[in-house]
Amino acid sequence: MSTTSRTSGAACRAVVIGLSALLLAGDALPASAEPNTEALQCLQAGLQLKAAKQYWEAVEQLEQAIELQPDWVDAYWAAAWAYSHMGQGLRAVALFQEVLRLEPQGQRAEAAWAAILRKTGRSLSGMPTLAAMRSLPSQPSVATTEKPQTGPVVGPAAVAQKAPPFPRPPGLPPLGECLFEDDFSAGQDKWQPIGGTVQIEDGALCIKGGKEGDPFPVVLVKQQFDDPRLAVEFRAEAIGPSPGDVGINLGGYLVSLGGWGNTRTVLFKLVDGQIKELASQNFGVKAGQTYHCLLMRDGGRLSFFLNGKPLLRAVDPEPITGDEARKVLAITYFGRHVHFKNVLVYKLP
Repeated sequence: MSTTSRTSGAACRAVVIGLSALLLAGDALPASAEPNTEALQCLQAGLQLKAAKQYWEAVEQLEQAIELQPDWVDAYWAAAWAYSHMGQGLRAVALFQEVLRLEPQGQRAEAAWAAILRKTGRSLSGMPTLAAMRSLPSQPSVATTEKPQTGPVVGPAAVAQKAPPFPRPPGLPPLGECLFEDDFSAGQDKWQPIGGTVQIEDGALCIKGGKEGDPFPVVLVKQQFDDPRLAVEFRAEAIGPSPGDVGINLGGYLVSLGGWGNTRTVLFKLVDGQIKELASQNFGVKAGQTYHCLLMRDGGRLSFFLNGKPLLRAVDPEPITGDEARKVLAITYFGRHVHFKNVLVYKLP
């Protein structure tokens, strides 16, 4: 190993050790394996923001640290406590479960188990310790026709939420009450076509864009939504031979998946016919592949998850209000063909 490598490793270890000074009460426990530099920087920034009680900004940094190094227990631990301070109990429990998975023994595991019990409404005095739970024999799986349990499940296997109508990638933030759901099994009665060719094909809402100059290919959810804290979840497939421009508009904020000739994915703000780009990544779509998408709006704070991973985030200092903020639309572009297989709208918890 070179002198430079030894110095760099020692510096990283020193920073990890120094992070404990930034942790709030209940967090100060031993650090885990040495992280990569970028993940470490995200954790440092997140802990500083959390100490300043800027929790939203903190969890953005901590979620990025998790994405950069998914096996780093310190990132899950810090993010769990940040979500706890925000009152986001479901997400906190999911992260504490990851702490248990990555570090099943020791003080931090016991603290994570205690936090799970508290957040799922269990009395600590009336529940077994983590060691006692591990000593129980495992139960064989049994086929059942019972409906999925909607309440929390306590134990190292974590909290079970109501199953969505399609496989949902792990790691997504918790969602609240479902306000709208359509799998298009009953046709397109819940939607109002505005432009382009709109029809139901193979259990999907299909939007086809014509040529330049034709009506813009858009279809509107007939139901409108008054809450400024919403999320729209959907599955979509771009149909060849020219895939791209898979779009969803949540209250005036539009994500275009595979725009610009299928080279970029962009988050826009649309107001009075004016377009403002808020965030973008170089990402295109593949024809025939189904993408799971989640666009969240908490006032002016916006997050877009693709296949369970955060892709775009932005903060709009002047959030959209009025009629435009109440609409949800599915969109594509001229010459494109997109299948929307499921669309759901939720309140944020």
